[in-house]
Amino acid sequence: MTRFDEMKSAARDGLKRRRERDRNAREFIRTLLEGFASYCGIPNGRMAYFRWDEKAEAGNTIFDENQVLANVVEFDDERDRWSVGIDIMFSSPGVSPEIYATFGLFIAEKEGEFSVAVGPDSPRIVDLTVQTQREDFYGTLVQKIADVFKKDTRSEARKIGFGIAWSAS
Repeated sequence: MTRFDEMKSAARDGLKRRRERDRNAREFIRTLLEGFASYCGIPNGRMAYFRWDEKAEAGNTIFDENQVLANVVEFDDERDRWSVGIDIMFSSPGVSPEIYATFGLFIAEKEGEFSVAVGPDSPRIVDLTVQTQREDFYGTLVQKIADVFKKDTRSEARKIGFGIAWSAS
């Protein structure tokens, strides 16, 4: 085997590991969000996904329940994590005012363990196969969303990584 062949083999192996890691992370995110929707009893069409970026962080999102999760999950090489934006619509479709919560979800993986952060929170390990960990995470997220609406101010919501809206459509 030449030195070139060694490098080529290492490159292929590295790419294979990276793809597998990405596939595993996306599966984790899908399972996490499906589990959260089920835990909360969120009706179909009331939770939407979007790319989390500066515009989203500033509260400029459009609720689109037709967006496919796989198309909006992005990996940030610099931070070594995946991100996705979540919108949960509480008002009925077509009813004004629209009431919804928006937040960013950030997922990191290290040695097969996944940690999850909501907004600027510190990441916490969530093992979806452990019911108490899974339900504790879901319960904490439910409480954060409820607390944001109790504070009744958008600026307070943004400080903890949420966007809220009561907007006329």
